[in-house]
Amino acid sequence: MQVGAPTEGIAIEVKQDASPAAAKAFHQINRWERCFEVAATLITGIIFIAKLLEPLSIFIGSCALVWLSWFFFQLWRHGAWILFVWGVRIDQPNVQKSFLLPSVFAVLALVFICVGCAVANQEIRFDNWHLWLIFFLYPFYGVLQHVMLQSFLMRNLSWCVTGSDERSVLDAFLNEPKLLSLLAVAACVVVSATAFAFVHWPDPWLMAATGAMGVPWAIEYLLHRNVLPLGLYHGFLGTLFYFWFMGRDPLHGMF
Repeated sequence: MQVGAPTEGIAIEVKQDASPAAAKAFHQINRWERCFEVAATLITGIIFIAKLLEPLSIFIGSCALVWLSWFFFQLWRHGAWILFVWGVRIDQPNVQKSFLLPSVFAVLALVFICVGCAVANQEIRFDNWHLWLIFFLYPFYGVLQHVMLQSFLMRNLSWCVTGSDERSVLDAFLNEPKLLSLLAVAACVVVSATAFAFVHWPDPWLMAATGAMGVPWAIEYLLHRNVLPLGLYHGFLGTLFYFWFMGRDPLHGMF
């Protein structure tokens, strides 16, 4: 069932594979909540790019405080259902489906990293305890990034077109292929991938890597609306890219 977008908010349509939490009586997400998510995400990105909060640990701590406050506020307003809307979900078969495309990309990216290390004469090492620490912590940070990029930014852009959180612009295009629908999909993907790349400004390698990752990540979110595989693989691949390909330790200069 498709639901339009009334003045005060919109009702979430529920697919057959939706979780019980999402199948509750139609909840309302107000426009001011959407505006806050988009604006706060953009401001967070600008602060990070402009390095207005240094060192990095101060930025991460400040972001954690703001976004955790929003997280608990939204839990209080909407209950656990809001996690489903954002894409923090573990229901089947969604989890299984949502890991397929990121897993394929992760394998290809790992091959690229290893080949790049061989070409650049970078040593692949496992004896740095910082690597294992980042390998454990980075996926959590990755999930947070993709909640902001995919859920708070791209999901709301998609909603502007479809009037539904459950039916993305990609769903609309697959159900009824039209040029305008294709352009809407392209716009959402480009905005998401570009934002992902630019938060890694001005490093050209990081921008290229995250921009390339941002395209399948955006498509995957539009297909299955699950940020967990995106954040987890982002963290794992990002750790190896930093330590192996770039020969850089992200912990240096963080504090």
